Amino acid sequence: MKKLEILQKIRLRDKMIIIYILGGMIPFIISSYYANIQGRNTMTRLVKESQMEELSIMKDRIRESMDVVEKVSTKLYINSTIKSVATKRYKSYREFTENCKKLKFIDDYIYDYEQDISDVIIYVNNDTINVNKYFGRIGETIAEQEWYKPTCERGGGMYWSFGYDREMKERRPQLTRQVRDEYGNTLYIIAIQLQFYKIKKFITERTANTVFLYNNDEVLYTNFQINNEWDFLFEHLYNNSYMSFSDLVNKGIKDYIVTYNKIYQMDTGKYFTLLSFMDHQDIISQIDEENLRGFVIMFAGIAISLVLIAIFSGIYEKRMRLFTRQMHMVAIGEYDKVVPVRGRDEIADLYVELEKMIDDNKKLLNSVVEKEVQQEKLHSKQMEIEFKMLASQINPHFLYNTLETIRMKALVNKQREIADLVKMLAKLMRRNIQVGDKMVTIKSEIEFIEYYLKIQDYRFGDRIVSEVIVDDDIDINAKVLPLVIQPFVENAFVHGLEGVEKDGKLSIIIEREIEIIKITVQDNGTGMDNFQLSELRGILMSNIETKDRIHIGINNVNQRIKLQYGDMFGVKVYSKKGNGTRIVICMPYYWNEI
Repeated sequence: MKKLEILQKIRLRDKMIIIYILGGMIPFIISSYYANIQGRNTMTRLVKESQMEELSIMKDRIRESMDVVEKVSTKLYINSTIKSVATKRYKSYREFTENCKKLKFIDDYIYDYEQDISDVIIYVNNDTINVNKYFGRIGETIAEQEWYKPTCERGGGMYWSFGYDREMKERRPQLTRQVRDEYGNTLYIIAIQLQFYKIKKFITERTANTVFLYNNDEVLYTNFQINNEWDFLFEHLYNNSYMSFSDLVNKGIKDYIVTYNKIYQMDTGKYFTLLSFMDHQDIISQIDEENLRGFVIMFAGIAISLVLIAIFSGIYEKRMRLFTRQMHMVAIGEYDKVVPVRGRDEIADLYVELEKMIDDNKKLLNSVVEKEVQQEKLHSKQMEIEFKMLASQINPHFLYNTLETIRMKALVNKQREIADLVKMLAKLMRRNIQVGDKMVTIKSEIEFIEYYLKIQDYRFGDRIVSEVIVDDDIDINAKVLPLVIQPFVENAFVHGLEGVEKDGKLSIIIEREIEIIKITVQDNGTGMDNFQLSELRGILMSNIETKDRIHIGINNVNQRIKLQYGDMFGVKVYSKKGNGTRIVICMPYYWNEI
């Protein structure tokens, strides 16, 4: 009864896990262990045979290349052209270079046997020969190399060793032969270097640790980092085709499978060797990994039912937690952190409703924010335009010129018109100082312009005739923006009429077209060419900011009108070079003061 009670206390999911462990995993472990033991023995044998086969193939390929090098060395050894060029005493560099052209056949050898020969160097004692692509100098550096003395001792016989390339950076297998004169003195030494990249490529592409040796003690190339452990192993090479170093385990050395092949045996007892090391434990590990993969696959099949139980039982809880988190994000207003709940069940339907609520909240929030931003932009723009408006008021040069005129009149004539001139100037200055953002009457603007024109009459006299024409339909008490006419009148004098010597004319026409006030400022001055006109129109259409003194007043007026009344109102410019300029300002006729 107690055992039954214990079983009843175990949850169904836990019971299923126990059944799968007893009925599936234990038998699998036993069978996998047996397969692993058999696989280790088979894999070790196959690795040994495979390594030996690869090294044998590489040995044959290298041997073929060495045969080619030996044949070419024989041809170069008996070549009389090389002897004549290498032993001749040259009087000039030009004579030497001309003779070197006879050695082009060496280039042909290198080209024809590029898969076998990397370089041919003729080392000479002749101090009249310069080092080039054919010749090298037998100096102290060459004489101290390992191959030099044995080559000289063989008296013209072939000597395989390894030497450095021309830059003295890389060591390569090479064949050297000494050429002597009739007295036994060294005339030159022919060095033919084996194309080493094939050997390096073969070694680099191998997965097994591979070493290319010279005489079992000089490492020419390897695809792994050599340490003291490998130096110790090199001392235990034998003449059999492969061997295992399990007897070295007691010395702290790993268990290796070693295969090697001697590539070339010379009568000096020295040779090149390809040596391959395979960590026996790595092979065993590979077998274990394969068995483990099989074990994982079988275990996954056994455990799939358990996983499905855990998944399906946790799906609902997980989705509920996810939905709860999204509700919390909405509650605290972090909409960007809300993650969609996918699916077609009831929780997904609830999330659809949540998304609708999020969209409504965003629209409401954006509406409030946008309204506040627009209000702030309007306020900032008004402040900016007011500042620019003040900056674009009456040109200081105009004031200076006017004061100078008053001074001259006072000194010369002492007439009452001086007082009138000063009075008008004072009104202009007071108006500029007191200007604000409130609307003014058309009458006030007309008076301001008339004062300005009278002052200009004193400056220009009969050279320029100006007039202000007001349509009878215009109520002069209608409200308009302040200082919308003066910048254009000033530009007409400064940029259009100032250079006119006579018959200059400026007209300011204020008329009404239905419910629109149309103010025209027209002169017969110098006008603008097409480029200038297009540039000004572009500034007015795009409302871009400009620091150009010529355009800043016009642009400010245009921006103020559009900001106050809308884009359908503003300033238009018409001009032609030599025929004057016409400015048209349009504003609503009736507008309450703001």
